[in-house]
Amino acid sequence: MTAGLSYDAVEAVRLAVGEAFVNAVRHGSRSSTAGTASAAGVRLRVLRSENEVIVEVQDSGQGFRPEDILLHPVEDLRPNGRGLM
Repeated sequence: MTAGLSYDAVEAVRLAVGEAFVNAVRHGSRSSTAGTASAAGVRLRVLRSENEVIVEVQDSGQGFRPEDILLHPVEDLRPNGRGLM
């Protein structure tokens, strides 16, 4: 147990944050001049209170409209390609 969370819960958060960070580096931080990805344009922020932890991953990409995203069943997702869940 970590901070009152089960191992599975900690691993689920770790996976989600890792996927969000990798996605931000790959797709949201492309330099318009060089066309390369780097972590330089990605911000990871963790806020903790007594009852919750908030993790924010922010990049410098153009963004998207969440309502335009088609969600796929979990069993159809690729390794390292979970995207939005």
